[in-house]
Amino acid sequence: MKQKKAPAGAMQMNGATSREKPIAAVQRAALVLDAFLKADGALSLAELSAITGLYKSTIGRILRTLEQQDYIVRIRSSDFYVGPAILQLATRFQQTVQPEEVVVPILRDLVDRTGESASYVVPRKEDRIILYRVHSTHAIRDSGLPGDLMPHSRGAAGYIFQAYEGNSARDSHVRERLMATSSGEIEAGMTGMASPVFDHSRECVGAVALTGPSTRFTPEAMSAWTPMLLGAAKALTIRLGGNGRLFDAVLAERQQKQNAPRS
Repeated sequence: MKQKKAPAGAMQMNGATSREKPIAAVQRAALVLDAFLKADGALSLAELSAITGLYKSTIGRILRTLEQQDYIVRIRSSDFYVGPAILQLATRFQQTVQPEEVVVPILRDLVDRTGESASYVVPRKEDRIILYRVHSTHAIRDSGLPGDLMPHSRGAAGYIFQAYEGNSARDSHVRERLMATSSGEIEAGMTGMASPVFDHSRECVGAVALTGPSTRFTPEAMSAWTPMLLGAAKALTIRLGGNGRLFDAVLAERQQKQNAPRS
């Protein structure tokens, strides 16, 4: 009996090249585990089959093997959920990953694509701090440096952190767009735009910010940079253990607007 065909792109492993040949059994097991990222609770064999495109008999064999190693637990007679071994691996990842090795390459890529300075900012009780920064190569740029402290009440990154603590109309707007902007609030003549970074519990733990002279941050430039900034925040969210799909709807909407014919 032939295996059902998986959804388009589902079998492509991240980072795989045309020269690499994935191990099919491991790939199918990864598909089953990935299915739980799309669910809010336990999944049945039928639900797993619908999500992965695999036969229930195949999924059953995979689940029994994963269950033996505590990667899967059986909640009820026919429902399954991720097991404690997954949490142990995630905890080890959090303990061993070096944030600078994760954050800086993403910031550097954002600078290469936009030409403007990029920062990773984290909140504190009453202010925020620039944790990492990659400078623009332009001679004229803003003066932010790692270690700089700024209040939550001003600036694009500050509005990001405020949005996940308050319920004002602006807070709701920022949460919906996953984006905040400001101009001249931190430094005269400078503009900033920022997007949130989430952890595994969907808590906003940081923000990616793009800053530079207002003369270069034209509406056209900011519109072009928005998907890049959102993409960087999504990539960093994923690398830090969060759910990158939180950005998909906003990114899809931005793509649709960019592709829409102009009247």
